[in-house]
Amino acid sequence: MLALALGLRQGETLGLRWADVDLDNEYLKLRRNRLRPKYEHGCAEVSPCGRKAGYCPDRVQVRRETKNTKSRAGRRAVPLPGPLVLTLRSHKEAQARERETAGNLWTESDYVFTKLTGGPLSPNTDYHDWKRLLDDAAVRDGRLHDARHTAGTVLMLLGVPDRVIDQIMGWEPGGAARMRARYLHVPDHLLKEVARKIGAAIWGAPETALVDKDTGQRGLRQRRRAPPRTVGPFNVLPGESNGGGYEIRTREGLPPTRFPSVRPRPLGESSAANNTRR
Repeated sequence: MLALALGLRQGETLGLRWADVDLDNEYLKLRRNRLRPKYEHGCAEVSPCGRKAGYCPDRVQVRRETKNTKSRAGRRAVPLPGPLVLTLRSHKEAQARERETAGNLWTESDYVFTKLTGGPLSPNTDYHDWKRLLDDAAVRDGRLHDARHTAGTVLMLLGVPDRVIDQIMGWEPGGAARMRARYLHVPDHLLKEVARKIGAAIWGAPETALVDKDTGQRGLRQRRRAPPRTVGPFNVLPGESNGGGYEIRTREGLPPTRFPSVRPRPLGESSAANNTRR
């Protein structure tokens, strides 16, 4: 939920400690990243275990658990939505029950997300939990880092100012525009809404509704049929090309007659293509 709601990186989430979480004031401080563990064999060379270093019974961790955030902008304070505060309170209570159940087996570490016996949670375990969550929710497969893309896009759709998005996502001011182009994805319905607004601003607000072929929603019809006009004894109706191509002239007692549509060209107008481009 931290990744989907606030765009936290995996290392930032797993490196979070309770000392960095202020549930009363509803914010958290991001200061460090949890590193993927690296091991070496701890077994004797004369009697090797025959396994990979990570599975050696006497393995020795040779990489520190955490390091500072990816950049200076990564060290930031992030506000917590109310529902997420309740979720973290519930998680803290569940962790206290796990500590009581584990007893002497519990390893105190102050991490927000731990194993059942305490100690930092492995990034590999977190990855498999994410895949299981996607499967249970019956949504398409995706990377764990895609949750960060989703969070950034949601902030954009909510109309959050760019400077605030940069603060929440932890982007440096110099490269923030490049990161927004990489992470924020514009959905199709937003582009279509912009097209409708452009049409209304240039050609005027349409009078009738039109069903969108892609979404099935009712949009706005951009073409309006011109009202009938009179030329001499004839009643003139525009043809299917909306007056550009031919027109139909009717007269009482005579069948409808089709005529080429002729209109005077305003001074300075070179062709119909110029109107479309403008």
